[in-house]
Amino acid sequence: MPQPNLKLMISSRCDATVLLDDNGNEMSLSNARKAWKALVERESYLGRKLLTVWINEEEVADQGTDAWDECLRQAANCDMFISIFDGSAGWQDKQNPGIGICHAEFDAAFSQAPEKVRVIRLANAKAAPGADLAFLDALSKANTFQSVVAKKEDTFAKQADLTNAVMKVVRELLLRMAHAGAADLKKSGPNIGQALDWSRMNFQQRAQAIKSAITIALTNRPNAYSKRGTDITVVEIDKSRIAMVPHAIPAAFGVSAAKEMTGQPFLRDHVYVGELSGSDDVAGPVHIIGCSKSVTEAQAIALLGFPDATIVPGSFGVYVADNVQKIQMCLVSNCRDASSTVHGVQRMFEWLERSGESIHLLRRAKSRRKIVDAVMAEMR
Repeated sequence: MPQPNLKLMISSRCDATVLLDDNGNEMSLSNARKAWKALVERESYLGRKLLTVWINEEEVADQGTDAWDECLRQAANCDMFISIFDGSAGWQDKQNPGIGICHAEFDAAFSQAPEKVRVIRLANAKAAPGADLAFLDALSKANTFQSVVAKKEDTFAKQADLTNAVMKVVRELLLRMAHAGAADLKKSGPNIGQALDWSRMNFQQRAQAIKSAITIALTNRPNAYSKRGTDITVVEIDKSRIAMVPHAIPAAFGVSAAKEMTGQPFLRDHVYVGELSGSDDVAGPVHIIGCSKSVTEAQAIALLGFPDATIVPGSFGVYVADNVQKIQMCLVSNCRDASSTVHGVQRMFEWLERSGESIHLLRRAKSRRKIVDAVMAEMR
């Protein structure tokens, strides 16, 4: 069955004149987007085009409430989203002032799927106080990859430079989506291959298989090693070492017998730290819990035991961090076989690095080691 084209949305101001075309004439971003749409849609692979580009110049007739809603709908539903930031948040809805359309489109796309969003920011972009500065702050916090074109002192950017940046981002987004899709296709369904073998296992066997796959994923990281005679793997983050302990919930989270096999693993942190004797510089532990099925934020909160914590859902599962006791758990969902488990752990580390959360994870892990050391000293 023929597959539909992927949809790319390019978001920017329309009438802003911030570019010089090849002849040195001023050019609006609206005309630039029309040119990019034509350029992208001319490209084909094996005789068939892969992308359809949505721009509001050709789809929305006016800047009314309906146009606003349609732009947000397209931003949320598109497969790939590129925002061109020239310093402005775009036009504002008179009934809902305070946020520009470009900012609203970015929020709609980013809240739906951050991985599909990229920003190209002009180096000479200047944000005015108010809606423009709010948009710049949102972009900065999102920490999206940015391609910067033009010099800060230039009044105009060159059309060719910005076009090259857009085409590069389109290519990288398309490849990323292809790789992500290929990774999903490599995972066997629950009724064939290794997933079927795991389904035949009892709880103990499946839990051990999940823990072994997590350990493999951890030891594959640079400078990582397993602590002999223990379940602990020591992983390096930002040139510091962290103890990570694998666990498994070998059935649906709601199955009590399966969940009780892991329980609240942080209650045994003094045991794990005891196994780290002679490694006083190793932080943690951090608990990596492979879940055979899906996991929700509510289930993660129930496992921690109280709701006042950092709970972050992601493509890998759910990350849990208690900012008082410095307990940390990464619940990796859908560990159906070895490859899906390893891939889930890899995605967890990708998110930690891209979001900048790895630095916070390291700080908490160092604090957790101090807390557990103090508990052990009191126990003696």
